[in-house]
Amino acid sequence: MLIRFRIFDGFAICLKRFRGVFPTEPSETLDKQQAGTPLFIVAGACPNNFCGMQAVLFSQVGANVDFWWIKPQATDPTSLEHMTLDLHSTGPFKNTAGRSRAVYAPLADKFSRQARGQRHLVFGVDDDGRAYIEESDASSKRIRMLLYLVWQESWSNLLARKTFIEGKIFYQRCELSANGLWSSNEA
Repeated sequence: MLIRFRIFDGFAICLKRFRGVFPTEPSETLDKQQAGTPLFIVAGACPNNFCGMQAVLFSQVGANVDFWWIKPQATDPTSLEHMTLDLHSTGPFKNTAGRSRAVYAPLADKFSRQARGQRHLVFGVDDDGRAYIEESDASSKRIRMLLYLVWQESWSNLLARKTFIEGKIFYQRCELSANGLWSSNEA
């Protein structure tokens, strides 16, 4: 079972590179020759029994958030194919969202429009290119969650009356300090 998840080592390297731990070029939408800023990855279960583990990279491209599949290597299904970190609509590394665009577009739209969600939640992308979910409690205390990974455990059928995605969110927690700056609780 551990070997099946070794591909997440590639995700971790990908996220570290995007967050400045390693120098890197931004992701690109090669079809449009636009640079993008990688935001977070959605990975985990797929409703189709034939495809197994899946991962989608969300990136800010211009004023919008776009997404595409990141895939394992054809010769080593336990390792990430780094060519799929960029968007390709044709060729051997084709990785456009295709029919799954309808599933993931609402999530991308939330971050593109700095949308308000339920229970005092705000979604957006900060000036440093980090996707966040911000929560305000009853006392107006604001907590910001900087996303890294969304682990998708299950989801509804697209034809279901009520659609859902269930899973876990991996994030860095920040609080708004008295001087108006966000500070992390990390040691």
